Amino acid sequence: GIVRNLDVNKPVYDSSRVAGDMLFAYNTNVYGGKVGLRVQFNVLNAFQMATIRPTAINPDGTPYNYRIIDPSQFVLTTTFSF
Repeated sequence: GIVRNLDVNKPVYDSSRVAGDMLFAYNTNVYGGKVGLRVQFNVLNAFQMATIRPTAINPDGTPYNYRIIDPSQFVLTTTFSF
């Protein structure tokens, strides 16, 4: 049951991924131009889907450790400036 040598002729590859966040913002004045208003919408991990991803494998190629991948997060922020 003890593995002393790994087979270098059987490498394990993972698919490539795209990671990124998005930001959308709008600035305006309200109350007759006396108060500045900024509305900002952030999307964190915009291209990520919730899944369970293997992070470690056995020498025979079967995974033995996993990580929970969080889905995209949406954040809406409103800021007033006086």
